[in-house]
Amino acid sequence: MNYRPDIDGLRAIAVLLVVFQHLGFQFLSGGFIGVDVFFVISGFLITKILYQDIQQEKYSLGHFYKKRIVRLAPALFSVLVVTTLCAFSIFTPHDLLDYIESLLYSTLFTANIYMRQNAGDYFSPIVEEVPLLHLWSLGVEEQFYIFWPLILLFAFKYIRKNYFVSFVIVLILASLAFAEYSMTKNAAKAYYKMPVRAFELLIGSLIVFMPQIKVKVTLARLLVWVSILTLIVCGILFGLGIKFPGLSALIPCIATALIIYFGQYYQNNFILNNPTSIWFGKISYPLYLWHWPIIAFCNVYAIQWNITTRGVVFTASILAAFLTYKFIEIPAKTLLKYPARRIVKIGYLMPLGVVLLISLSTYLSKGFPNRFDQVVQEQDQALQMFAHRIRGVCEGGPSPDQLPLSDQCVLGVKKDQIDFLVLGDSHASAYTGMLDVWAKDQKLRGYDITQGGTFYMPGVVFSETKNSIEKIENKFKTRNDLLTQFLTQHQFQTIVLSGYYNLYLKDTVKLDDGTKRDSETIFFAAFDQAIQNAIQASERVIILLDVPQLENTSSNCIMKKHTIRSDLDCHFKRKDIDIMNKKFIQFIHQLPERYAQVKVIDPKKVFCNDIQCTSYIKNVPLYRDKDSNHLNYRGSQEIGTIYLERFGNPLVYD
Repeated sequence: MNYRPDIDGLRAIAVLLVVFQHLGFQFLSGGFIGVDVFFVISGFLITKILYQDIQQEKYSLGHFYKKRIVRLAPALFSVLVVTTLCAFSIFTPHDLLDYIESLLYSTLFTANIYMRQNAGDYFSPIVEEVPLLHLWSLGVEEQFYIFWPLILLFAFKYIRKNYFVSFVIVLILASLAFAEYSMTKNAAKAYYKMPVRAFELLIGSLIVFMPQIKVKVTLARLLVWVSILTLIVCGILFGLGIKFPGLSALIPCIATALIIYFGQYYQNNFILNNPTSIWFGKISYPLYLWHWPIIAFCNVYAIQWNITTRGVVFTASILAAFLTYKFIEIPAKTLLKYPARRIVKIGYLMPLGVVLLISLSTYLSKGFPNRFDQVVQEQDQALQMFAHRIRGVCEGGPSPDQLPLSDQCVLGVKKDQIDFLVLGDSHASAYTGMLDVWAKDQKLRGYDITQGGTFYMPGVVFSETKNSIEKIENKFKTRNDLLTQFLTQHQFQTIVLSGYYNLYLKDTVKLDDGTKRDSETIFFAAFDQAIQNAIQASERVIILLDVPQLENTSSNCIMKKHTIRSDLDCHFKRKDIDIMNKKFIQFIHQLPERYAQVKVIDPKKVFCNDIQCTSYIKNVPLYRDKDSNHLNYRGSQEIGTIYLERFGNPLVYD
């Protein structure tokens, strides 16, 4: 196939869009479309090569995968070696285990599956320290190329040539329909799925089968320029709020396809065909591989991002990419003369075997914890102590319409009488470590029946809008109806209410109680009704205020102070979730005046003053790993212990 310098220029646009977006340049918030540009380019080039081989009866699946290994593996494994050495140097045991798992998935070209299952939303801050996050796109491509050569061979044998365009269009529409459907179910997970992205590669494939038409150079020039500008505009305007991929992805994908198709008639575009663009295009693959691990490790080190650090990281990425291209990628092309079986064995199976050995040894050693002192090991364990894992069925129960058995969910001491009941959502569950400390101090028994995303609001329907799609959470009303019935049938000395109050006051949340009032009014009315129901079923009601949300620091900050940078500031401004609305403050403060049985407790006064809060106490991290608003169980216990020492036991009946 004749060399197309404009396609290298197009690769340059794609990789620079991605790199600049990852570096945090706000004017390119939609730079992630660069990956979609790569998909279209890949679909075009690979399909053209495959189709020519099939037509000339040179088609060989072994030869195809040999070329894929020679093209991808040398640079990929070079990056993985360096990244893994860095991970072993600085990652704590649990983070190292996570990294090794992502390494194994990446080596198997299934990084997108790992990221979908474990990393979460591609645009979420929690993935900023995941070094192999970007390899999801490589997984999508290689999974597509497991099926596409076989589909193409089938089409060549059984479908008439003049129907090829229609055949590919049908596949594009099917993938696009699946993408739109998947977005309604879970947009964050859909982002990584190969069938969701297949239409982008197929759009590139479609170009191969498009008929040649007579086009004036003037028209071709105009269409290429308009398409380039479209890509730039998409990179600027496609912010994080856009529904993507799906129909939105058609815009950059079609623009890319037009550049490729009409580029055969007009090759003199100075943006695509200048030496700098072509050079960046040639190093685009290693540049894509290197830039994100460098950024991720900078995030691990809590580097402050400014124009200088961005410039240094960009320069380092380019240097690493150039060296990889010159000394690894180019020499690797000589391997094409060897048989496919040998290439697969040496170029892929042997590195895979090494990764398997590393993974097994890391797993068996539980992340080689002895690399760190005892304090760091305990901090690492605390960060992984999630209340819902420790309390098991107590958060959520067997189902929304069935509560867990009281013997399964004991707080404090185990005795016949249940002294207090805990109601609320996952934030209430995160307080169970603290409540357990208080209960044991007074030899009381508690019973926690919390459910994630379900603060007790009788008679309310809860719905939330995500990616422009409103979804009713049926479990919310189902559980709260059950709680209302439960409270009419039982009596307790104390009922504890708590929750992620700010969640229910967000603009993306809609509350409905059949009165057509606004959500805020419904929230306070339902909160008040919840208190009245709790008073009817108890002698006293305790309301636990929520913890503040972490800002400008991370849950593992104290651990980083011990392992990476001792100068880190693990404090953050006091911006209470429960005081973001003045009405909420007023509502909470007047409750003890309205109801003699109500007592309001503020656990955050243990780790906050009037100005700021800390993310740890006595070297114990308070929040869950990669979480900004849930306490970990060990941190919750520490808060409970210190609260006892300073303020006494809130569970003591006054």
